[in-house]
Amino acid sequence: MKNKKRLFVKLIALIICSTATFCGCNFFPSDNPSEISSSIGGFEPLPGEQEINVNVLVTDPTLYSEYVAESLPEVIARVKSSVVGISVTLSNGMVSGSGTVVANSEESNFTYIATSHSLIAGATAVTVEDYQTGKIYSAIPIGTDPVTDVCIIRINAFLQTMPLYSESSNLLAGEDVFSFTNLFAQNIMVATHGIVGATNYLFDSGENNINSLFIADLATSYSSLGGAIFTKNGGFLLGMIRSGLTNGMPALVVPSDTLIKVATEIIEKGFVEGRYKLGVTVADNKSGWGITESVTVTELAVDGCVYAEGFGVKVGDTILSLVYDGSEYAINKAEDFYYYLYNFDFKIGEKIIFNVERNSTRSQISIEIIQYDYFSFNLIK
Repeated sequence: MKNKKRLFVKLIALIICSTATFCGCNFFPSDNPSEISSSIGGFEPLPGEQEINVNVLVTDPTLYSEYVAESLPEVIARVKSSVVGISVTLSNGMVSGSGTVVANSEESNFTYIATSHSLIAGATAVTVEDYQTGKIYSAIPIGTDPVTDVCIIRINAFLQTMPLYSESSNLLAGEDVFSFTNLFAQNIMVATHGIVGATNYLFDSGENNINSLFIADLATSYSSLGGAIFTKNGGFLLGMIRSGLTNGMPALVVPSDTLIKVATEIIEKGFVEGRYKLGVTVADNKSGWGITESVTVTELAVDGCVYAEGFGVKVGDTILSLVYDGSEYAINKAEDFYYYLYNFDFKIGEKIIFNVERNSTRSQISIEIIQYDYFSFNLIK
């Protein structure tokens, strides 16, 4: 089929606990000369591995002229078959959103769906509704990336339709786009049309992790989380609505290039390799003249693999400096702390040292940078 690119996957492990899980697998694309190349590459298929289909990158829309020639209602009707409704049960209620099929395997009877981490985080149960058949499936989150707000869930069913996706790097403000909103009460998918309002928007997703996004001027709501953005001409996937939006405001969109890359790595490993999270919030201590003199730990998060309290940092500690690769870097303000920690591009397994002061006593605390895996961490904790 035109909207499929074949990959081969060898499943290695699957760890399941309640509704939180992650998997590890080898991920191999095969050659398919009839299709435009995917952003996934560099591997060779191994004999005897499972075949899996993934989204195809369209670099030349003229090859899909029949799609480009469709009217907007025709495009929406065709693309809607790749969009699913998602209902999430939380400890204090329920929320809804949507997702998009990004990979599937008829052989294994699996379908992988991209949605928003903010929608899934904290869930006690997740269900997926296929609007083409009305069937509802239990879903298993296999991996997530809070930095980009992309979560991949899996259902034990084969949903055939996947959207073609378009490179978002060449996107221009003013281009026509559309998406879908999953209405809360009725669980109905409603199309919403708009334009790209801005490109290369820098968004701080926390702890100084800066994402480059684009903004789509659509009629959005919180039930838009995880919703895919498509081009008006042809219905090519451009990205996914992430957290950060406000009811009735333009949507913040994870570009398709980032979405597919993150989705592929999560399907392959269960996480995005190289992510780490210290879980420390700091604030400036200011003198009577309003001058910052030091930095104090104000909060310790509990959702990171490098959990601060686990290596000795306490709320109220003053962080004086960071020692890394033989050099010491003074931390005189919170900006210094976040800049060093998240712009030095630490590698997993490397060690860093903090010089801290507690109750007028100075000491050193050494930590090792550990791979961040949201679901694995929550299983352990």
